[in-house]
Amino acid sequence: MECILHIGANKTGTTSIQKTLMSNASQLKKQGFLYPRSGRSFPPKVFDRHAGLRMAVLPVDVDPRGLAATVNLTTEEKRAVYRKDFIEAFDLELLANKDMRYTVVSDEALFLFSDDLTAQGMFAFLKERFQRTKVIVYLRRPDLYVASAYSQFVKMGGCDDFETFVESSLQGPKYFDLLQPWRTVFGKENIEVACFDRRFLRGGDAVADFLARIGVDSTDFEHFQVNESLSALGCEALRLVNVRFEGKAPRYFRRAFSRTFTGASVQMSDRMKGAVRDAFKDDHEKLVEAFGLECMEFYALDDFDTASAAQVPEDSPLLARKIADLALAIQERAAARSPGGRSRT
Repeated sequence: MECILHIGANKTGTTSIQKTLMSNASQLKKQGFLYPRSGRSFPPKVFDRHAGLRMAVLPVDVDPRGLAATVNLTTEEKRAVYRKDFIEAFDLELLANKDMRYTVVSDEALFLFSDDLTAQGMFAFLKERFQRTKVIVYLRRPDLYVASAYSQFVKMGGCDDFETFVESSLQGPKYFDLLQPWRTVFGKENIEVACFDRRFLRGGDAVADFLARIGVDSTDFEHFQVNESLSALGCEALRLVNVRFEGKAPRYFRRAFSRTFTGASVQMSDRMKGAVRDAFKDDHEKLVEAFGLECMEFYALDDFDTASAAQVPEDSPLLARKIADLALAIQERAAARSPGGRSRT
């Protein structure tokens, strides 16, 4: 059996891909592909992604950032028990499906929190169980990635304005830095780097592209498109709500704004795009050289110059403020009417 390891990146349709894989698990098996339940199950929760992979390969004294508190694995003792149970369940699931040709595992946190320890641990874990592992990662043009990441940041309670978020985002590791640990241990020949750009995706869609890339006929599959970005107006209005609650706004605000305000996400000014372009210039050159990429099959630096900034109406800040005020007023009235003064909006 071979393994297909999908490591992200985040904001490249990963949730849609994972939900499609999970929801079509039985159809996948008919074609020889296993999408394991192990690593996705944290009773009573079941995730679309294999969130437990990192906790299974990292030393128990290392905090698996971004998840431990959510699934109540905040101590070394709890992580040790989970690791033992996961490995046993994963191996039993492989044994029960030994007639499968491929096992597909997916978690964008592998890329987001990439480091040498994670890549080395994952390589050792998979090498014991599979004849070969193919790593797939999608990368998005950095200015578009940062804009989409900002929408997610606001959905999760973020209060910073867009310009502040962009400046802080440019301080962290770039694409090449995050991919280098995987290239070192798995080898360049076992890593497939794809561009998250509708011009290059099969069918103009990340889900269809991923399934075709791994050799799955998805003609009869139910495809999902989830976790779309907030529109620029919705993003600013929700940010103002977050500020009011100091980053701890009730989740129903996120759900309501996500349903109502979809469309073109926040766009960068020419000055911001220039800063992102400059920050990723060396990164782009390293990626093209290290993975033998053709710029037009990835992203071209010239795209930063030709992409125009969206025209934002002058009254957008005022409109966003009015929307936020209205949402807060509705919440306050609902809280006043409900038993105990708690909103059930």
